[in-house]
Amino acid sequence: MIQRGDAGAKHKDNIPLLYPIVHNIRTEDPVSAVRHSAGIRPLPAGITPGAVKYTMAGPKKTKPNPLGWVIEPIGEEPSYLEKSMFGCRAVYLHGRLMLALASGREPWNGLLIPTDHQFHDSIRREFGDVRQHPVLKKWLYLPEASEDFEATAVGIVEAIRLNDPRFGVEPKGRGPKKK
Repeated sequence: MIQRGDAGAKHKDNIPLLYPIVHNIRTEDPVSAVRHSAGIRPLPAGITPGAVKYTMAGPKKTKPNPLGWVIEPIGEEPSYLEKSMFGCRAVYLHGRLMLALASGREPWNGLLIPTDHQFHDSIRREFGDVRQHPVLKKWLYLPEASEDFEATAVGIVEAIRLNDPRFGVEPKGRGPKKK
């Protein structure tokens, strides 16, 4: 039974509840947690307390990135991992952050290429349309608006697939949680 104020409530299978139901201790009837003192978010509009036993937080649905075709050649690699990162789709391969797919306004529309400064010149010589990102100076950037975007993006992804050491940065570990 979930008591009032149990904001970190979990289902019996240890799954966090998105909208925990609290029980009235006297009647055992579910009531929505609308009181500020309870510290629990109320149920969404249209869902009555008796309609569901619990609501679980499911996987977050993300819309596909329009540049997803670029990373198809590496999508089946065993070490491939994709995550959301500041409005982009971050691509990890071989344990390193290799690319970020950005589909917003300039300068956030194209491929962001995480790499060390020592490799900037080499990569820019090999892939002519690549330039330093105007905001994230430590990364390189291939704008989608560039004339030869498709061919350059395919070349970059092939170099990443072959584990070119110039591409990618080691992810920093998270520090301890602040209290």
